[in-house]
Amino acid sequence: MEYIEKLNDGYPCLKLRKLLLLIKAQITIYAESIVSTPLFEITTILVIIINSIVLASDNPKVEQTTELYVTFDTFFIVFYTVECGLKILAYGF
Repeated sequence: MEYIEKLNDGYPCLKLRKLLLLIKAQITIYAESIVSTPLFEITTILVIIINSIVLASDNPKVEQTTELYVTFDTFFIVFYTVECGLKILAYGF
């Protein structure tokens, strides 16, 4: 963050750019503090195990999908999207 404060150039909107860089740095620090906790890692592993069990119990020969499978699929998609977003914010792309 010291780098951001010392930043000085001739381009317009320097104060705005510094503010945006500081906000980005704070978001990165916050996301990294979430991703690096053991609770986050354990939760992610448990969700992966539950997802594997749900996938293994699915019968591809049956055409109808139950509401439970749709709910599980939605949960897994949302969880993995949030996990991916947090890791991208924390560690970069």
